[in-house]
Amino acid sequence: MLLESFKTAPLGILTLNNIGQGNKCIKFEVDTLNMNAAIKELEIVKAEIESQLSATILVGAVTTHYKLYDLKLSKCGLGPNKATMTALIPGSESPGRSQP
Repeated sequence: MLLESFKTAPLGILTLNNIGQGNKCIKFEVDTLNMNAAIKELEIVKAEIESQLSATILVGAVTTHYKLYDLKLSKCGLGPNKATMTALIPGSESPGRSQP
């Protein structure tokens, strides 16, 4: 029901706070972006991104949304998970590591 209201809402800035974790959370975020082309800024707070697949799905939605120019992730449980970080920021490496 909430997602349906996002379809026509003139959302320039959207903050999704504490909406859960896992695939349902990522699906909601992606569906929100896909349903509303007006979103320019998206902030995701306390919505755990648990896997590389989830991160890749989110990156796909963000990069194909033609108006979105600002994405903020806060308290999303990324930590030192290299696979997830690499999906979010291709080529990212841990500080202090050198490439061969």
